[in-house]
Amino acid sequence: MINVMTWFLFLYRNVDADTKGVFMSKKNTKKCMKCGKKNISYRAIKCPQCGNLMRKNTKSIKEGGTMWVNQSSRNIIDKDFFPDELHVDVKNIFPVIIVANMSSGKSTLINALLGRELMPSKNAACTSKMFSILDVDNAVNDKICVVDKSGCELYEEKRESLGELLIKEKIESANDSDEYKEVFVTTDIKNILNTKKNLLIIDTPGPNNSRDEKHESVMKNILRKIHGGLIIYVIDATQSSTNDGKNLLNTLANHIKNNPAMRIVFVLNKIDRIDDEKEDIWDMVVKTKEDLDKSGFNNSEIISISAYAATIFKKVLDKKELSRLEKRSFFECYDLFKPQGFHAMNYSVLSEYSNPIEVREIDGERIFNYELYRALENTGLAYLEKRIQKEQIFSLLNEEVIV
Repeated sequence: MINVMTWFLFLYRNVDADTKGVFMSKKNTKKCMKCGKKNISYRAIKCPQCGNLMRKNTKSIKEGGTMWVNQSSRNIIDKDFFPDELHVDVKNIFPVIIVANMSSGKSTLINALLGRELMPSKNAACTSKMFSILDVDNAVNDKICVVDKSGCELYEEKRESLGELLIKEKIESANDSDEYKEVFVTTDIKNILNTKKNLLIIDTPGPNNSRDEKHESVMKNILRKIHGGLIIYVIDATQSSTNDGKNLLNTLANHIKNNPAMRIVFVLNKIDRIDDEKEDIWDMVVKTKEDLDKSGFNNSEIISISAYAATIFKKVLDKKELSRLEKRSFFECYDLFKPQGFHAMNYSVLSEYSNPIEVREIDGERIFNYELYRALENTGLAYLEKRIQKEQIFSLLNEEVIV
């Protein structure tokens, strides 16, 4: 027979206090990474010795052939990411990090997603610090929080032409000043609906800027605070070789390896700038895919787009004035992306198309709204927006898995 003292000793060592008396084996325990205490219940939220928050064991599920990892016990974005003045609950945030080497059209892509030209967009490297845009559905006013060493300066403007101009000026002045380190904007991103989590678009500086080594450190610091969500890696289709971005790709590959809840999509921007008489576009896409596979991104998804064309089409649909240069660009882009041949969708009245039979007039040429919507879809931006929406939905399904 077992000695009574031996039996009580067995109970003491093996009963899980956090599960109300359920026996546990050592394979169902974990170790505190702070104080080193062993044999802590896998269900424990805090270490019973030092109070350190414990990370739950993860459990993976398969959804559509893709492996998703449940990390519901850990926020996918650190609490100190936002300034206190914004009062943001990080549990309700879905982050999308936009990364690229300089001059890949990253800021133009963000403007296309926003449907507004808020981000500085130039031929030279223009993003010098972290910009974050928080999507607040049906927001009447835009807010901007400019963070310097002393704290956060908060501004609020109505969503009208003058208010948009003031917000844009604040962003540009903050970008050009060394006094500011971060900029946060809250606005309504129309074409992407929030789920239970608000979409957060994070613009990062191009890390390959040899004139400013701080760009790379800013980008890496952002990654350290994000543990899930989506990375959009923007590639310039006119310079599609990934050789210049090997260091960045290695950084992202390691980050995703250490944060399994993080996903990545590659965007091949400026696809309309390829001269198909000199270069086969599909061959270029295949070569890009092969380069990404060699960098460790097997089965990578590539979305080809023209962010600039999408931005112009959205401006026309929103009845915004085009500059002289934009009008010339509009006709070049529209001639390339306009719907051609018979499409039943051209004769459909859809709720997602606002006023489809309304006419826009550009320098005397009359174009129906539905034609512009179809041209906008052909730029590839609509698929990227749906991809972001899909990731938002999957992130919620992932968190509902019971461990």
